[in-house]
Amino acid sequence: MKLWGQMNSWNLKKKITFFLTLTMLMTSVIIMMLSTISAAFYMTRQARDLAKAQLSTIVFSYDDTLKQYQELAVAMVIEDDVQKYCKSPYESGGGYEMESGIVYNYLNSMLNVRSNLNFAVVEKEKNQRYVYKGNTSVVDAKFDMMYQKDYKKSLPAKKGSSVRFSFGSNYFRDGRYTLTLYHPIYSTETIHENLGMLVLNLGDSLVEQLHKEGLGQMNSELFLMDCNGEIVSISNQKRIGEKVSYAEKIQDGSGSFQEQGTLINYQKVGNWNYYLINEIPIFEIYKDSVFHCHFKENDQFFL
Repeated sequence: MKLWGQMNSWNLKKKITFFLTLTMLMTSVIIMMLSTISAAFYMTRQARDLAKAQLSTIVFSYDDTLKQYQELAVAMVIEDDVQKYCKSPYESGGGYEMESGIVYNYLNSMLNVRSNLNFAVVEKEKNQRYVYKGNTSVVDAKFDMMYQKDYKKSLPAKKGSSVRFSFGSNYFRDGRYTLTLYHPIYSTETIHENLGMLVLNLGDSLVEQLHKEGLGQMNSELFLMDCNGEIVSISNQKRIGEKVSYAEKIQDGSGSFQEQGTLINYQKVGNWNYYLINEIPIFEIYKDSVFHCHFKENDQFFL
């Protein structure tokens, strides 16, 4: 009311100047709001597209890597010497030593072929006797201590699969994070006859990459998650084993959504029971572009 009272005493020129200034200010605010909304939408879409391209590249490569691991395991479980050892009635003595020695040499040749293979184990189903060959001793690998525990924590590699994967630091005294593959050894002569278990522990390239990268561009975080929503590999190792709060929203092969101020991008790793997740704080998407852009526009407008 006071302002309107003062305006009654203004001359026409002053009133016109006031209303023009007010109109320009309101127009500026509206333009700023529309620009903010437009820029926010554009930056979010751009961040989503970039993350999708990044995930697709990594997922394609890692899907191929897991296929190679499984193909290696299949080739090993049908090997004649492995089949003969698992079928043999020998539990000790000269016959057992001869057969286990042949398997030991075969596993040693596999370690020479695969540089990232830490150890390989062939276990008999009948008596749980096993042959171990690794780059370190069975004691240092903590195999006897951790085998059953790690197997129980493992997950089917694919839906309905008897092959299982485990990501973690259960094995080895130095606490390194590795991938362990558990592949049943079935008879090549009798259908569904379980002869034993093949265990392969590998220094996995994606695990090492995720642990080294840390926070990348826009403070985004990239990690591997299993189908139950549990983080299995991430640079911030304190989060390993953490279950994400938005697991139920991840249903399709790939997608994105916003959750508690974070843009979540995800993609399934082939047909495996794992997802690659990229988390980007929404504030990080906007802070260096939208706000800087608007302040620059305002400066130019009022100059």
